[in-house]
Parts: sequence; structure tokens; C-alpha cells
Amino acid sequence: MSLRRSRVLLAVAVLAPASVVLVHDLSFLAEFGPSFRAALRATGHDDRWASTVAIVLAVSTLLVSLALARLAFLWLKARSLERIAGTRSHVDAGAYLRLIARIWPSLAVVTAVVFLVQENIERLRVGEPLPGLEPLVSGPSARPIEILGLVSLALAALGALLLWGHTMLVARIEAAHRRSTARGRAPLVRRPIVPMSRALRPPASVNLARRAPPSTPAS
Repeated sequence: MSLRRSRVLLAVAVLAPASVVLVHDLSFLAEFGPSFRAALRATGHDDRWASTVAIVLAVSTLLVSLALARLAFLWLKARSLERIAGTRSHVDAGAYLRLIARIWPSLAVVTAVVFLVQENIERLRVGEPLPGLEPLVSGPSARPIEILGLVSLALAALGALLLWGHTMLVARIEAAHRRSTARGRAPLVRRPIVPMSRALRPPASVNLARRAPPSTPAS
């Protein structure tokens, strides 16, 4: 498995729990309005579901906060090294869009499967017949599948931003480091090769044989 593929799968695995709980509760909110909490309890969502939602959202918020703090640190480091090396960064927005296009479909499919399995189990628990695909495609206003598409797109954009930002900043740091290292090396200066006969020959300005004897002062 390539590194790019494994990173996409990791992003989907991290984002899927938040995507499922958001799609679930937003679907009930769109269908029942202010009384959606009563509808949740009537369909088998007890206090354990509320605790699960709170935990998932808290953990997801913590992970995103840590990732953003990491990006801020890398950005400051990249800016500092680029000022020293005298380099300029290039932003590849196309790579970010391509990363969204890889994460979004996988995240949407995983969210849809988990959502349907959960809804079927909950309906069965309260004595209702299995609804099949009905929880995903029915709704008085916004259908859950539309909410699923929007939520998974927003989370895919967030996950892609974190992955793309980390990759881009690491590349900028490495490029600036290579540039500063190359500029810091002293250039190799080759000395000219002097023939042995010229090296042993006395300088022309010093000719002891032709120097006049020192003059003696007159008595």
C-alpha cells in the first residue's frame, strides 16, 4: 500500500466517527425540529447515545486542535528557514483539491454504511421492522443522504487541509534547509600550479649579485 493511500485511509478512519454522529443528529434535527431529542429517545437513543456523541465530538475537536497547532509550528519554522535561505514558497492548490476528491467518496461511503447499520439495529431494538435503506433516503425536508453529502464534504475538506498542509510545510522546510546548507558551504578554490623552476627562481626585484657595495661615510 502506498503512503498516499494509507494516509487517505487514516484520514477516513479518523473522520468517520464524527461524520456518523453529525449526520445522525442533524438528520433528526432536520426532520423533527426542536423536538428532535424526544424523537431520539422514542427510537431507542438513550443517554448512552448522548454520551457517545459528546465523547466523539470532544475527541475529534482535540485531534483537530493538535493538528492545527502542529501546522502552526511547522509554518513558523518554514517561514524562518525561508527568510534565512532567501527562498519563496509555492502553494499547490491543485494537490489540495485532489486530496479532497480522494477522501470525500470513501468517507461518504463509510458514513452511509455505519449510519444504516446503526439505524436498522435501533429500529429492531424498539420492536420496529428493519427499515433497510429508508433511513437514508426519507425525510420531510432535507433527506439524510443530502446531509450526509454535505457533512462528509466538509469533513473531507478539513482532513485534506490538515494532510496537505503538513506535506506542503515539511517540503518547504526541507527545501529551505537544503538551500541554506548549500549557501553556507565555502567554495573550493584551486591554487594555480607553479612549475618547479619558477618556484625556486629568486624574485626579479632581489638580485644580490648586481647590488652595489654599501657606501662608506667620508672621514
